[in-house]
Amino acid sequence: MKKFILVFLAVMGAASVSIAAPQEPIFSVVEKEQKPFLNTLKELVSIESGSRDREGLDKISQVIFNRLKALGGQVEFIEPGANMYRMHDTPDRPGRMVKAEFKGSGTKKILLIAHMDTVYLKGMLASLPKCLKTIIHMVSINL
Repeated sequence: MKKFILVFLAVMGAASVSIAAPQEPIFSVVEKEQKPFLNTLKELVSIESGSRDREGLDKISQVIFNRLKALGGQVEFIEPGANMYRMHDTPDRPGRMVKAEFKGSGTKKILLIAHMDTVYLKGMLASLPKCLKTIIHMVSINL
C-alpha cells in the first residue's frame, strides 16, 4: 500500500507540473499585455465615477470607448432611453453605455457585458487615507 501511495503521489506530482506549465502562445501574450492591462486598470480605478456622477461616468465611458476603438472595434455610445427600467435608486440621468462590435472570421459570437462605474463618489479618492490608497494600488497591480 505504501508503494502504491508513493507511485500515485509521483504520478500526480508530475501531472500537476505539466498542467501548471505555462501554455504557449497564451503565456507570451499575457506576459506582453500585463503592463498595458495594469496601466489601464490603474487609469480606470482612478476615475471617480459614482452611479450618480454623470461627469465621472462620461469620463470613464470615454476612456473605454477610446480603448475599444484603438483595438479596431466599431464603437458607439448608447444613452439610456426614457422607457428604461428604473429601480428606486436609479439616478435621474444614468450613465451612457458603450457598445463595441468586432468582426472576426469565426462562426461563433461572443457577448461581453461589463459594469464600468468605480462607485467612488466625487472627492472620495482624495480623502482616502494613504494606507487605503496603497492597498487599492497593490490590488490593482497584483491581479
